[in-house]
Amino acid sequence: MFEGMKKHSDLIVGYDMVNEEDYVIPLKELLPMIFEASKGQPFPMIFHAGESVDVNNENLYDAILLGTKRIGHGFNLALHPHLQQIVKEK
Repeated sequence: MFEGMKKHSDLIVGYDMVNEEDYVIPLKELLPMIFEASKGQPFPMIFHAGESVDVNNENLYDAILLGTKRIGHGFNLALHPHLQQIVKEK
């Protein structure tokens, strides 16, 4: 999946992980694949998070902890003042 990124790393500035949050696996289950792809190198990611209706959804937390460069939608960020502060500081 990420072989094309490695081959064209001088052209690719990030990888957008977009999905319908309530109908697919959570971001934390993609961690092994993300870490394998990065191989310890900078690997800019953009995550679609914070749009779930599930109150137990952790994608917004995970996206921020993974250092996302952008959060797609992020509506639920308004419900988390502590995450808002982290985002503002970045």
